[in-house]
Amino acid sequence: MSKYIANRFDGDRAERFAIDAEIIYALCRAGFSDTSWGDDVCPSFSRWLFNDPCPELDIEFKPIGRLQVFVDAENVEHREFTDTHRFQVHHYNLDGVLFSYQGFHSLDDALKYIADEF
Repeated sequence: MSKYIANRFDGDRAERFAIDAEIIYALCRAGFSDTSWGDDVCPSFSRWLFNDPCPELDIEFKPIGRLQVFVDAENVEHREFTDTHRFQVHHYNLDGVLFSYQGFHSLDDALKYIADEF
C-alpha cells in the first residue's frame, strides 16, 4: 500500500514519489507532519524542536528550531540526485537556516538518529 502526498506531486511525479503508508505512519508517530511542497525535490515531513524549560531559571518552553525529513524516491533512478540517501534529515534554526544535514538509507536509522540527537 502506498499513498500520494496531498496532490503536491502530480502527474508523473505522483507515481515516482508514492510513499508506503508504513513510512508515513512512522513519521507521524515521531511527531512529524506532511510539509511537502510541489517545487521540492521530494516529499518531506517536519516537526518543531523545543528547548527544555527551567522555571527555576525563568527559561520558558519555546521553539528553538525545526527538523525536516525528506523522503526521496525508492528507485534511485527516479531521484533528481542519484548519489543521495533516500532519507535526509535537515536541522534548521528558527530563521530557517540549515544548521546540519544527515542522510540515511533506512527510515529506522533516520529515526534512531533523531531520537538520539534531538
